Amino acid sequence: MHTSIRLGHMAFAALMLFGLNTVFGQVVSSRWVRTQDWTGTGDMQTEMFCLYGPKWRIRYISKGKEPFSIELTDLDSGSSKLLVSNKKSIKAPGICKGQGSHKACFLRITGGRNTWQVVVEQYLDATDEWNYEQAKKAQPPLVKLGSWGGEPGDHELKFSTTRELWCLSFEQLGKGSLNIDVVDADGNSLFVHRSVKEGKGQFWIHSNGSFTLRVHAADAFWNCHAEARDQ
Repeated sequence: MHTSIRLGHMAFAALMLFGLNTVFGQVVSSRWVRTQDWTGTGDMQTEMFCLYGPKWRIRYISKGKEPFSIELTDLDSGSSKLLVSNKKSIKAPGICKGQGSHKACFLRITGGRNTWQVVVEQYLDATDEWNYEQAKKAQPPLVKLGSWGGEPGDHELKFSTTRELWCLSFEQLGKGSLNIDVVDADGNSLFVHRSVKEGKGQFWIHSNGSFTLRVHAADAFWNCHAEARDQ
């Protein structure tokens, strides 16, 4: 009789322990989450984002004949790390794996005339995934700092801003071609875009000052908007 009761208690305790381990396992379990995604042609800088850690990976594919590279810049330390450097055209998808968190960082993508896609995936537990979702919801909307548009031809535009982080959103209207180059006051190239079809795009600049936008449109109308997050 007593033996049966003891065995029953042991079985109940084992069942409770298994249940608690299962519950806690669900709480601390992690999964891969797609947090950022960019598609473009040419060279660009991404918006600032957070890598929560402990593991993350960057998937990419570049279509074209020119070299392709991805560089990660940590805004807190000011350090940069070259993650991907393909000197030759590689049509197959690639992946770069990394570790460690970065509270504020961005990617510098260099693709020449290549068309590419870059995706960031992070291995997040429930807490980090919740923090990521909350940060995404709390992101302020974009407000316009300046707008331009025009007909086919060559255009040179001057723009100044005190914002440390801003972006240029653009659109090609027509099946011709659109080339956009952005340089700073020292003549450093910050963005290069080349397209031969209708579409929209966006890139980010991580500095303030004076800038020159050079636009060449062939058989296509276009528009550009300088924007920044509402403060």
